Amino acid sequence: DDLTTGGATKLLSAEQGKVLNDKALGVNQTWQNLTASRAAETIYTNTTGKPIQVAISYNGNNAYFDIGGVEIYMPDYNSFGFAFFIIPNGTTYRIRNQISINSWSELR
Repeated sequence: DDLTTGGATKLLSAEQGKVLNDKALGVNQTWQNLTASRAAETIYTNTTGKPIQVAISYNGNNAYFDIGGVEIYMPDYNSFGFAFFIIPNGTTYRIRNQISINSWSELR
């Protein structure tokens, strides 16, 4: 069940395929609009058991995102910006500064 086949020429077992399928981004996931339930300066944790993708559009000057303790800086484009991130399972994420969120969607 651990994806170790013992050689590059051996076939993947059904159990190994299930492990891959259960961890794959986009498999059995849908985009969800979470704009109404997300806010800047709030820490969220991906507890879905799979990686998720986050897509955010915002107004404001120079957004700072914190993904698992790593700061990611996104400069604005005339005070309007987009950000797309993949969040591993169990990882925290947030917008670190007060910006106006236009939309926040997640593939989960």
